[in-house]
Amino acid sequence: MEPIEYQRMAELEADFWWYRALHRCSSDWLTGLQLPAGAAVLDAGCGTGGLLQKLLTEHPLLDFHALEFNPDAATIAGEKTGLPIQVGRIEAMPYSNNRFDAIISNDVLYHANVDEPAAIAELHRCLKPGGHLLVNVPAYEWLRSSHDRHVHSKRRYTASRLRTALTKAGFDLRYCSYRNGLLLPLMALHRLTAGSNKDTSDVEPVAPWLNRLLYTVTRIEQALNNHKLHLPFGGSAKAWAIKP
Repeated sequence: MEPIEYQRMAELEADFWWYRALHRCSSDWLTGLQLPAGAAVLDAGCGTGGLLQKLLTEHPLLDFHALEFNPDAATIAGEKTGLPIQVGRIEAMPYSNNRFDAIISNDVLYHANVDEPAAIAELHRCLKPGGHLLVNVPAYEWLRSSHDRHVHSKRRYTASRLRTALTKAGFDLRYCSYRNGLLLPLMALHRLTAGSNKDTSDVEPVAPWLNRLLYTVTRIEQALNNHKLHLPFGGSAKAWAIKP
């Protein structure tokens, strides 16, 4: 990403609706795994540490680790969480085989500097047999906009593409679908009307009332998901996979 994007992330991720919704989803999924105390969990691509900070608070009995490509972001994440953040590439993670009980990787695979097959192979290598992989990626090439230029997107996904990439690497897919489906029309309108010449990404402050409203919509969608009602579209694709 552009260096300024890490600064925006650090400043906004605690309150910005999009980050709050993603972090809430990741924490809820981790709760659903029912990992035992002391289970090792890796945040692969932790950015400036917002998710890791939340997970440390909500899952204090788990053993968290973090990897981040950008040294400045890693420094910020370390300051937020008090954890040592390993600087490195997801395609060559500095961990032994079968190291982790679960790995979370949010919005990493789509980056221009990431070799997708190599990264997924590394995620597979570093998980224990029976270990869980939780992945989130941006959806739909037709949503590509100036935002993607600022965050250095190379690829956007459908659930089918994400499913294929993970199964090809040897994962057993347990779930693969979409997030932010209720907000997809608004997201599409914003992206398509903003054009390709917007000077910043979409990570920017919005009015407090709008921020609250958008987050509330994401919680309504999550409540539908909890009742087995999943929309077949959304602004992001997400997957839960297991290493056999």
